[in-house]
Amino acid sequence: MPITLRALLDSGPTKVPKLGQRYALALSLGRSVMQLHASGWLHKGLHSSKVLFFSSSQQNQPVALDTIDISQPWLLGFEYARPDAEAEATESLISYSPEHDLYRHPASIKAVGAANPVTDRYRREFDVYALGCMLIEIGLWTPIKTFWKDRYGTEEFRKRLLQNYAKLLGSRCGARYQRAVEFCLRGMEEGGDRYTENKKDKGLKRS
Repeated sequence: MPITLRALLDSGPTKVPKLGQRYALALSLGRSVMQLHASGWLHKGLHSSKVLFFSSSQQNQPVALDTIDISQPWLLGFEYARPDAEAEATESLISYSPEHDLYRHPASIKAVGAANPVTDRYRREFDVYALGCMLIEIGLWTPIKTFWKDRYGTEEFRKRLLQNYAKLLGSRCGARYQRAVEFCLRGMEEGGDRYTENKKDKGLKRS
């Protein structure tokens, strides 16, 4: 029986997977995004409702966490995926919902919930930003919409994720996990597109 990461996050703090399981999930998603980019493609629609697991629970029965191997996610939602090439046109994204907009980089969106044509050419950094948002969800086991308030702009929300919620990850998931998330959310903020220049995953490497 399939279930999304978003649905698991909604199960609440009483059903939080063990830290090692969450590490494995984060590592698997990070590798999936890196492999997609290494093959020359962009996803353009990453969020936790696009991460699927399969449970051994019977149909019409509640899904128990111990029936799911969360280290084996399936990444879905490739309807807007395209090759990462200058000759490829950047197709305007349909805003699926205000919640899905929360995973989008401020440079690619005008306002959460608004009609949202792409405001900058889509690039790898935007996928990595969405990955960082999912890593926060996995580390804190909380849907990212929990942190959003209607008074926030998209850039303010990014800064709050960095300054408030990413910092919580150090004590809960370790300094390396926190640095990986900060790397994803900062993107080009500190001296160029470091992800494009160096694709080596320094933050999620196993000890």
